[in-house]
Amino acid sequence: MAVAVPPGRAAGSGWAWRPVARDALLARAFHSCTELRGRFYLVGGLLAGGTREPSSDTVVFDPARGQAVRLGSRGSPPRSHHDAAPVGGRWLCVVGGWDGSRRLATVTALDTERDVWEAWTATPGDCPPTGLSSHTCTRISDRELQVAGREGGIHTQRRYGNIYTLRLDPSARTYWHISSSVVPLPLCRSRDETRGPSHLPLE
Repeated sequence: MAVAVPPGRAAGSGWAWRPVARDALLARAFHSCTELRGRFYLVGGLLAGGTREPSSDTVVFDPARGQAVRLGSRGSPPRSHHDAAPVGGRWLCVVGGWDGSRRLATVTALDTERDVWEAWTATPGDCPPTGLSSHTCTRISDRELQVAGREGGIHTQRRYGNIYTLRLDPSARTYWHISSSVVPLPLCRSRDETRGPSHLPLE
């Protein structure tokens, strides 16, 4: 893990990277890294090159101590190509991603006060995307996230992406998607429109 040092604080005129931690627990790809209560939560990802099975572990990095530890909470979901956002200073909400067999649009949250993972429930009237991977999830408020990215099912992804408003009710542990707009993706035809790239099932 490293931080960028802006011009004026490092030699030369450009930005520089300063390592702050080196730990095997941090070695992963297609994971999420979210700050909550002064600590960074790394969820899931792919732990080895060539693997298609996402990790189900969660690693917490404390920058004050420079220490990374694996969280022992049960029920951590296997995920890669997902995103996460902090909610209410308490919950780490993991949105969508690849679970090893399909792309999801669900919300799973870590209650950091109780160290328990919870599968939140979609409300009636929820209008979810087909499935999300390699998307972004931006916190607007403790009851609203903005989700943008390309949609897809198990083997295919569409040539467009939607921007969704994801409404949350932390007290009820519920969520619902509202489609905001459709964004065309002028992509060249490639393998990921049919089967996905050879090294990963979802790009």
